[in-house]
Amino acid sequence: MLEQIIRETSPFDKFDLLAKIAALQLLPTNADHAMRLDAIAHAVASQEYVPHLPEISVRHLKEICNGSTIEASPIVLSEDPSEQMFTEAFTFEGGSYVVFPGIVDDATYLLMNLTKAIFLSQKSSLSPEFVQKSRVIIAAILKLSDSIALRAGLKRGIDPISSQNVQVPSNAVLQNLKRALIFTEDELSHIFIPGNSLLRALQPLITGIGDVEADKFDLGNGPLHVKPLVSFENKIVVAEPGVLLASLRHHLILEAIRLNLSKELAEQFRFAVWDNVIEMLDYMEIPLVRALPPHGDDPYLASVFLLDQDKALYVQLITDDLSNYQSDQAFGFWEGQKYCDPMHDLSVDIENTLFSQQPAPNEIMDLVLLQSLGRVAALAFKDRSIPNGKAWLCMSATELETIALAEGGDPLVLLKFARARERICEKTEIFSAEQLNEFQFYRKYRHSYYMSDEKLPTHLMIAPGFAGALVREVAHKRDRHGAPAYKLGYIVEVTCRYSEDIPIYIPINDIGDRVADLVQLDPFNIWAIGPDYAKTDHRGLHSKYVGFADMISFWLWQLAPLARVVLAGLPNAEIPIIIELELSPYDRWTDISDQLLKNAAADINSLVRINIGNARSKERIISLQLSPEIMGILAGAENTGELSIMSIIFDSLRKINPNGSSITATYNIEALRALVPVTSKKMMVVSSGRNLPQLAPLDWPHFRPIKEHDE
Repeated sequence: MLEQIIRETSPFDKFDLLAKIAALQLLPTNADHAMRLDAIAHAVASQEYVPHLPEISVRHLKEICNGSTIEASPIVLSEDPSEQMFTEAFTFEGGSYVVFPGIVDDATYLLMNLTKAIFLSQKSSLSPEFVQKSRVIIAAILKLSDSIALRAGLKRGIDPISSQNVQVPSNAVLQNLKRALIFTEDELSHIFIPGNSLLRALQPLITGIGDVEADKFDLGNGPLHVKPLVSFENKIVVAEPGVLLASLRHHLILEAIRLNLSKELAEQFRFAVWDNVIEMLDYMEIPLVRALPPHGDDPYLASVFLLDQDKALYVQLITDDLSNYQSDQAFGFWEGQKYCDPMHDLSVDIENTLFSQQPAPNEIMDLVLLQSLGRVAALAFKDRSIPNGKAWLCMSATELETIALAEGGDPLVLLKFARARERICEKTEIFSAEQLNEFQFYRKYRHSYYMSDEKLPTHLMIAPGFAGALVREVAHKRDRHGAPAYKLGYIVEVTCRYSEDIPIYIPINDIGDRVADLVQLDPFNIWAIGPDYAKTDHRGLHSKYVGFADMISFWLWQLAPLARVVLAGLPNAEIPIIIELELSPYDRWTDISDQLLKNAAADINSLVRINIGNARSKERIISLQLSPEIMGILAGAENTGELSIMSIIFDSLRKINPNGSSITATYNIEALRALVPVTSKKMMVVSSGRNLPQLAPLDWPHFRPIKEHDE
């Protein structure tokens, strides 16, 4: 397959050409052409280095990437529009790292759940040796990927851009991207990660130029996917930046196999994915009602969930058991067909059990989730609608996560999709490579298959990559990344509070447990947090803490230029600033009376008690204790009360900065009024429940938005 490409690339300097092909992979406009760039990289890396050959020109590079040889090959036919983000953030020890998912399905999701399986499992039987080796190689790959992104000027959250041909930039741009991918051994030796140097940690992923066997290349599977780093003399080029995560996943599995821990790793991965499935269903307001025990050593789990008051959801998850794993293929094939019939029989048994109960559900839906560990899997399940006509769907756990994050709050979205799919399949045969492609089609047409007023087609082909828009919508909506936690020395994964263009974030795992808003004003991280409910009885004031934290974070963002002036010169800017909130006394905050709101506003300084930590200590904490009388100041229609609180916070920020004493500006209410007009633009609406009964906490049914097609 590579013979003609080898002939066309043979006249040029191999290391330079390999680096330039890798550089083209750093352009979002080439995301759709990863397959041909992968093939060319394998062809070049398979040739012995010959000195004194010329470096390839931009013109010749364009001819190789877009010429008749490559265009006439089956390689081009295998290219599909990229569904993944071009760059994403990955949270691990030490911070947030920019990674390149490439066109590899589920690369980030797989690594996320592998790291949970290895490091966060409470019942793990994985050995300390494996855990430590995993920590080293994960840190090495993430550090390498982040270094490439930093050198190339690439940030997290970049979309792929479709193009008809491989885009080759000017020579100046190409050289800059090329330099981003080449490291000397000395450079890597002086970049340290816990327990090792980067060079030593990366050794399992390095091959020599000319050592790649061209005859082992197959579309989407080749030696560079196992070892994507290619060395020559004292230099190393990252030849395949888009497969670094897949290669990392592969080597974690190989290490587990070497230590006879593959069964344990597969099991812990299954539990990690299952935890994610439960979390995503809960986000869709589909609670777990009956957890079923594991079925012996079989690689599947199952439980019963509540779709609605009279509807049950039976979920099965099957994951790769890592049996017969091939060490020379990062993307092999997993044969799991033998588990399909037992899973079907178990489903029938559970269905009969549920229908025999009193009261019995009116309807049961089946959801079968298949999650590989990087290998291709093709499992054939029996029709779950037989014998009782129940709805059912089959998809990957990754696809479920995307649907949940896009449709959160609607517990019936899966059932409605399954029913709509059943109806159209009675007249139309649907061809779709992935369930998510079909769901995006259904979602695009207002949660229906109603495409037009024309007669339904007999066949419907949904093109590969159709779900890319949904994947990117969710990625931008969430903007998940790591940030310094409010607990010193820890990293926490955060997600958008509002949207990605507003730098206010909340921790993913603390939602509902503790109020915490993070404002990222590069390079400063400022937290506004409430009390830890495990240590206090303030959970009853949760909504009020949310209101104050949101108000403070909103105005810090709105007044970001002023915040940067106040914090200018603050040493160790990576250490977060913590604004701790306390509403005291508790009993008076639980019932804000009408009279309190009508009282004449007192001096703001008498209602806020401030305690500022030592400016030179490792922790930077500003404690705010708020009296309930402050609600009288906030009750007006204008933002004067909110700006009064912010004037105290800005003065506290000045005091926490050792260099703040040299700042002569004052941050009283008059100073802030000069920056922000006194208007009705405010975050907190304060009013009596008697005046606004629609805002009073009543025991009404939970609001459920209606899809347009259901109206």
